[in-house]
Formats: sequence, C-alpha cells, structure tokens
Amino acid sequence: MTIALVSSIALPLDIKADSESFKIAFNNNITKVVPPYTIVSGDINTRGSIIDIAGERFELINNYGNKVTMLAVNPLNVGPNQIDNDKKGLQDDLSTGDYYSGRIAFSDSTYWLEGGNLKDDYASSKYVYDENSNLYQYVEDYVAYLKDKNPNIIKGRLWSQEESDIYSCSYPGRTCDVPSAIDSREGFWTGIPISNNGRLIGTSFDRYDFYNYNESTLYLVPVIEMSIE
Repeated sequence: MTIALVSSIALPLDIKADSESFKIAFNNNITKVVPPYTIVSGDINTRGSIIDIAGERFELINNYGNKVTMLAVNPLNVGPNQIDNDKKGLQDDLSTGDYYSGRIAFSDSTYWLEGGNLKDDYASSKYVYDENSNLYQYVEDYVAYLKDKNPNIIKGRLWSQEESDIYSCSYPGRTCDVPSAIDSREGFWTGIPISNNGRLIGTSFDRYDFYNYNESTLYLVPVIEMSIE
C-alpha cells in the first residue's frame, strides 16, 4: 500500500522523497484486530448464533450490517431475591437459588396511560418501556457494565414489536417462537402494551400472554444492541 503526501521534509530509513512529494511504503504484516466478543456457535450473521461477551452469553436476533441485536441467554441478576447479591450481570444458572430470583414488576404506575388510553407518544410506537419503568435503571447499569468489557455496546432495552415480528409472535394465538437458548422459565418482560388497562406482554418459550404491570413479576431479559462496524 502507498500513500502520497505533498511535502518536503527529512525522512528516515526506507522512506523516499523528492521536492514535490514523498511516498511511505508499508509492508504486508497487518495485525488483525480481534472483535471484543466470541462466537460460541454459529456466526455473526445467523439468527440463533450464540455470542459471548466476557462470559455473558447472548443469542443473536438480527444483523443489520452495522449492528446486531442480541437477547441475553439468562435474566439479569436483579430484584428482591437474587441468586447471588454480589454478582453483577446475568444469572449463571436458573436451576439454583430461589425460584423467583431475578423477577420484578414492570412499573409502579401506568405512566403510559391517560384517561384510560395510551398517551400519544406510546400509542404511536406501541412500546412503553422507558426511564419511567422499574426495569430501566437495571438495564442501564448492565449496559455500563458491558461497555467496560466491550466498547461497541450501543444500548440495552426490552423486547419490542420488531422482535415479536421476527419470532412470529401472536397475541391472539398466545404463541411465540422464543429463541431456543433462552432459559426464562416463567416469562420475561417485553415493552409491548396489549390493551389500555395496564397489561403488557410477557413471553416464555412458546407462551405469549399478558401480565399486569404492577402485580406480575417476570424476569428481566435485556435486548442488547452492539456495533459491528
């Protein structure tokens, strides 16, 4: 590879120059930059592939060319009955600890409603997860935790209508082809409202059903967006 620059300066070693320009010659020993993630199975293009980021595992949802979306394989270790109060990040194994470990209510109030109807901002997107949710700070803290290990992490959020469409989820049919690697047992929160009474969709394996925002406690399984540019 050759780069031509207009200049006239003193040059060392094997860099040749004249009064009009100089050329810098590089050898072919290029060090490959290792991405800050590991492919456990599959590849970075195929839905269902398993990606490891410093011991935290995710199932690939979609590759958009400049970024990928991934769903955590295990829930976040949050809520009143954590498996290990000192462990940050995802739970290692849902078969240990209290059955309800990591489960939490979506919100203390129906902040997305006004007069029994969805507020305009929420109605247009059909997505009610934001900073008002009880889950929001947990996800933001986890994103900060992941960014220390992988600076290409863009954001974290809950499952949206886009993911539901990708996995052929149907509320009337109560079915959803949830990613195969996910171990969520009794369901995890999405950010999708299904009615004007404060109920939201949660999903687990082939279930896709409504849950009350403040009474139901489901797992918090984040969707993570990562740049691959």
